[in-house]
Amino acid sequence: MKIGLVTQNCLWNFGSTLQAYALCEKVGALGHEIKILNYWPDDFYTLYNRKYLPLCGPLGIVPNKILHNAMTALHSKEIDVSRKSFTDFKLKRMNFTDRLYFSSEDLRESVQDFDAFMTGSDQAWSPKFIDDARFLNFTRGSGKKTISYAPSLGVTHIDDKNSIKRIKLLLENVQFLSSREEIGSEILRDITSRDVETVLDPTLLHPRGFWETIAGDSPLIDCKYILAYVVHPNRNVKKIVNSIRRTFGLPVIMLVGSMSAAFYMDADKIYYAAGPAEFLNLILYAERTFMSSFHGIVFSLIFGKCCHAMMSRSDDSRMSDIFKRMGIKNGIITDETDLGNLEPTDYSRMDDLLALEVKKSEDYLKKALA
Repeated sequence: MKIGLVTQNCLWNFGSTLQAYALCEKVGALGHEIKILNYWPDDFYTLYNRKYLPLCGPLGIVPNKILHNAMTALHSKEIDVSRKSFTDFKLKRMNFTDRLYFSSEDLRESVQDFDAFMTGSDQAWSPKFIDDARFLNFTRGSGKKTISYAPSLGVTHIDDKNSIKRIKLLLENVQFLSSREEIGSEILRDITSRDVETVLDPTLLHPRGFWETIAGDSPLIDCKYILAYVVHPNRNVKKIVNSIRRTFGLPVIMLVGSMSAAFYMDADKIYYAAGPAEFLNLILYAERTFMSSFHGIVFSLIFGKCCHAMMSRSDDSRMSDIFKRMGIKNGIITDETDLGNLEPTDYSRMDDLLALEVKKSEDYLKKALA
């Protein structure tokens, strides 16, 4: 079966890239041909290809834009290396359509090229950015099979009635419903009154050795270190990161999702030149990890790291959900005072629980693709 995948492919983001790669590899291993639809919603194509931010918009955000541009200029060569690593990874390992699509109208012209369409994973169904194409609405009326695999809503509730109404209408066209988090499945069940399967993020469908091959057998950092990855910093996350070194007595290597955030963080080295493979390498060889990133936590679990999640938002259930499903207790830290009381991550239940979750997720995929 030929499958067209709509996923998150328009960000310089480790998790987005690796989950898309993982899903394609799994679907391919099940005997199907899959291509990622090279879809760029709204102005994402411009944003993706831009290094510096225009100094416009509300006055309150201009200082952060100035700081972003200053940090970008200071580390421009490293950022170029990072972007080349992303590009090389995609060219070598991932199969995209040659054509670029910029709207649902464009995507309708792809319907004849595929037998089925899939959407997911990552925050494809976030109510904060409802995109008809990520609900496969462009296939409506075509008779083609439509499948969701592990889309995340990224929230614990949806209050806006217009968003609920719109999502309900869009989901009418999706034949196989799933979500990455149980709370997301509950929300979708309430909206649709249909069965919704909770499945694993596609990165967890592959064993440790699959990812170790990509990470490489030589560490990028030639000493013991702690890795911290901050995507969306808030004051509490900054306090935690800035307390790690004095608590554990090891150098702190840091990845950041925001150039302006890097200015405020107390790390021994901020690794600006990382692409997907380097991201995996830095996690694999770390002594401990502290993450405000879902996929940072996922790969820390895959590699058996002593890991802890730092919450950037109070309505984010993603990390607590995966810890619970893998039988990991005390994975989330709330402030810097927790650092002195951390216990090693207990993996005693994870292998058995993960095996059950993998089977359930693979069974869902096989049924949807039959």
